[in-house]
Amino acid sequence: MHLKNSIITAVYNREMSSMNTPRVAVITRTKDRLILLERSIKSVHQQTFTDFIHVIYNDGGDKKAVEELVAKYEHLTNGRVKLMYNKESRGPDAAFNVPIKSVDSEFIAIHDDDDSWHPRFLELMVAHLDKTKVKGVIARTDRIYESISNNAIRIQDRDQYMPHLSHFSLYDLFAENFAVPISFMYAREVFKKVGYYDEAIRVSGDWEFVLRFMRFYDIEKVDPGYPLAFYHVRPSNSGILGNSIYDPSKSHVQYHTKLANRFLREDLEKGSLGYGYLFNVGNAERARGWELEEMQRRIHELSDKIDSQAQLIASSKLSLRGVKRAAKEKL
Repeated sequence: MHLKNSIITAVYNREMSSMNTPRVAVITRTKDRLILLERSIKSVHQQTFTDFIHVIYNDGGDKKAVEELVAKYEHLTNGRVKLMYNKESRGPDAAFNVPIKSVDSEFIAIHDDDDSWHPRFLELMVAHLDKTKVKGVIARTDRIYESISNNAIRIQDRDQYMPHLSHFSLYDLFAENFAVPISFMYAREVFKKVGYYDEAIRVSGDWEFVLRFMRFYDIEKVDPGYPLAFYHVRPSNSGILGNSIYDPSKSHVQYHTKLANRFLREDLEKGSLGYGYLFNVGNAERARGWELEEMQRRIHELSDKIDSQAQLIASSKLSLRGVKRAAKEKL
């Protein structure tokens, strides 16, 4: 199927073609998750910085439903939405590349349909890029634990995502992807050296892209003292409303292993140590980290059980004392 036949584009601003090139292209991938897409539209269009184009890429989902939702927020979007529709899903990384190539801009920001931003995200990220001339920045990010049921989103908990990292090294990136898409903004010009997202990778393509990015460029952190990006996870939800990291059918361990093998084969072909060696070392470190987290989880569960048993024993002793006291009073 040719791209021109599979993509239908609607721009909700009749004057968009006559406008100057927007500084930021905000890319949102979506498929049949209206409750999440609605939140992301509000997140993007409540930004204090407004020189952007928002490309919503509907990758094989309900076309009419997305069009109606976008139309509902015309008063908020103010003509800054470009809606793209693909009849058949092309996969997560094609869902990056197609919308990115469909518009021009100075910077790229990925805002998946299930994440969100602080209203000053674009303002502070662009300001840092302008001031420092670096090619990529990562915002201080909070991880939001939530669940969806009965068409309602319920926040359960939150923590700061990787708070120990104030600076970003390529070596650390081999062990863990600290550049989750919602937190990362970069200059479009890097595609000339880095290339686009690898559409052959079904899971963790964003991680592989950042690994290539850091081969040429440094990334700096933007931390104003509060989180600018919110990485939403739903461990209890599955299917279309879940996260790929919790989806057994999209095992991250399986795909990470395939990626590690690919990098290592490239090293072997070159006859030198490189990304393959570092990525496999990172895999080993990550596995040890998961084992430690699992041990800590089990210790926590055991501690809770011990506390519960101790409370039960204490309660039983009080009850027994009461029975003895009552018996003595009768005598």
